[in-house]
Amino acid sequence: MNIFDLKDLSEKEEVVRILTENENVKIEKIISTGQTTDWQESDKNEFVILIQGKAEIEYFESNDYKENIMKNQRNTNNKKLQLVRGDTVLINKGERHRVSYTSKEPCCVWICIFFD
Repeated sequence: MNIFDLKDLSEKEEVVRILTENENVKIEKIISTGQTTDWQESDKNEFVILIQGKAEIEYFESNDYKENIMKNQRNTNNKKLQLVRGDTVLINKGERHRVSYTSKEPCCVWICIFFD
């Protein structure tokens, strides 16, 4: 497998491929072409490598995030992290975050490693 093999590229949705997985770790390759995600919290730590493209991860720092989301105040008390090719980030278990931007040209190629 070549990490830059983009034959499954889709402009409509992210492409997620599990490269390997066992009871302790899961490694995914994700290709994004402008897609974003909803707010999420994982029960695993996630080490992220942006291989190609530009992206932004937004973290929710407010203690009253549920109320803010219900009021659709998506940017209240948030911290944004700009990522470019080669950047890495550790998203800790339970840390509320979302991908708020991904470049279309070039597309984003991510490697995400989930672990306890």
